[in-house]
Amino acid sequence: MNAVKMLIAMAALSASSLVMAEGGGERTVARMEQARQEALPVYPLAQRQEAVAPAVEAPAANNKTPMADHRDC
Repeated sequence: MNAVKMLIAMAALSASSLVMAEGGGERTVARMEQARQEALPVYPLAQRQEAVAPAVEAPAANNKTPMADHRDC
């Protein structure tokens, strides 16, 4: 009888974990889809701005950080 009770308890805990995982996954996918929908109109604009004014990097000779000599190691 103890084995049956243990099996029932394990099944109940497993089932509740699966149900919670399923709901969490759906919320995560919905959040990702919402972020993607918000980013789609902005992405082409950001690409055009980057093409017009690319980022300018400082020359390595002016980099006076303590690890500047080891950046290629």
